[in-house]
Amino acid sequence: MERARLDVAKAEIVSAIQAKEFKLDLGLAEEKSRVQEATLRLNQASSASKIASLKTQRDKSKVEVDITNKRIAQMTVVSPSEGIVTYLMNYSQGWVNARPFKVGDNVWPGSAVAEIPDLNTLHMKAKVEEMDRSRVDLGQQARVVLDPFPERQFAGKVVRVSALTEQNFEWPPSRNFRAFASFKEADPRLRPGMNGRLDVVVDRLTDAISVPAKAVFTRNGKPVVLVAAGKGLKPVDVVVVARNPDEVAVKGIQAGVSVALTDDLAAEKKP
Repeated sequence: MERARLDVAKAEIVSAIQAKEFKLDLGLAEEKSRVQEATLRLNQASSASKIASLKTQRDKSKVEVDITNKRIAQMTVVSPSEGIVTYLMNYSQGWVNARPFKVGDNVWPGSAVAEIPDLNTLHMKAKVEEMDRSRVDLGQQARVVLDPFPERQFAGKVVRVSALTEQNFEWPPSRNFRAFASFKEADPRLRPGMNGRLDVVVDRLTDAISVPAKAVFTRNGKPVVLVAAGKGLKPVDVVVVARNPDEVAVKGIQAGVSVALTDDLAAEKKP
């Protein structure tokens, strides 16, 4: 366009026809310049629109990343204290197929997957027969023997007894009262879900002689124990002072004698 303007400036020293050609060339150059300027403005507007769209997508992606990071952070549950993790039962497949939660299981909103119990608050739960319910009361001393540690008796006391009987899921089904006993001292070896036996002390007998419940037999309607005598066994009449499912306090024998747990004499009398 600048070259065309210079040519137009020479119109006075060239022919009239050539001067008009120069003017036409200038007009074409100016028109071409305006077209290029319009194209440039269009390209600039299109580029700005693309940049704004990309910025919007970037901001949207950033928001989605922040939401995803927040959700991932919420998926990691941090315990407020240390302890032993106990996985709860997963009942999604029904009560019969219930199993503890494991890696890969699907969970639902609000579901409890695991817990970290305070070992200082562990209680031993036991069933109480209806005939023994009247003898069990709050505050009574108790002895807990756990299957993993049969050599030790844990001292405790009764802290709660159910007001009504509860249905169990054993066969045959039955209903029993539930008693709960606390541990006097917390042991770091204790774990939730351990099996054992709970003995409630309802009475104390001083200087009592106790034998296993399996060692007491019946002869002519009277209780006897089989005491080792020479090369065999000798039945000795005893008086039952008190009993529980595991032990029987008796009178009639000396402390320290050996007693039989099976009635071999009765087996010898059979033809």
